Amino acid sequence: MKWVVEFTVLSLVCSLFSGYAAFAQSATLPFTEDFEGATPLSQSFWTVTGTNDFRTQVTSADGPHGGTFHVTMDDSVGGGSFSRNELTLTVDLTSASNVVLSFWAIGFDEESHGPPPFGFVGGADFDGVAVSDDGMTWYEIADLRDPGNLSDSYSQITVNLDQEIFLRSIPVSFNSTFRIRFNQFDNFPITNDGIGIDDITIQEVVQAVTVDALTTNDSTPPLSGTINDNSATLL
Repeated sequence: MKWVVEFTVLSLVCSLFSGYAAFAQSATLPFTEDFEGATPLSQSFWTVTGTNDFRTQVTSADGPHGGTFHVTMDDSVGGGSFSRNELTLTVDLTSASNVVLSFWAIGFDEESHGPPPFGFVGGADFDGVAVSDDGMTWYEIADLRDPGNLSDSYSQITVNLDQEIFLRSIPVSFNSTFRIRFNQFDNFPITNDGIGIDDITIQEVVQAVTVDALTTNDSTPPLSGTINDNSATLL
């Protein structure tokens, strides 16, 4: 009996470490993914996982938002077990701030699932986008549900990660292996279920403050202009 317990524990440890190994390299900012290149999901910063009959694929079918290809997530069989799709991006956000994630999404008669538990471990059955700073504990940062962010035509979804992390009290920090996961859960193929994703960008956005008037202590006329993180433009 002892060797059975030891084998089970060893298998669990190996499984956990293999999960970390899957995120071997990180994308860098600014990041753009339009799924138009040769086998884009083969890049080491992308990881595709799922349950049951999951199917995450780059395809030209079902009307991409831009260009010829997009990525779709659905159940490859239909009518049987529900399947979960997980498309995970690892990105280096070391020292980054005011990070904005933008992408286009479409639902193919997708029923809404979620939200997931706050701080779920490993994976969860929901439609949305989650973040993690360790690859183990995840927090939803945006929904992919209708009503919500998802509709039956492509629409742009923009998420300021700093702001949403603060507003949702998510206990994560930007690091060199920060994870962003696109998650879909249902039990039929497109077009009876499923989600499409296209034209993803992640970048730091400079906050600009417009100044209506700057007064001086002499007779100089008031000035106006824009101040951002790096410079000031006065008119």
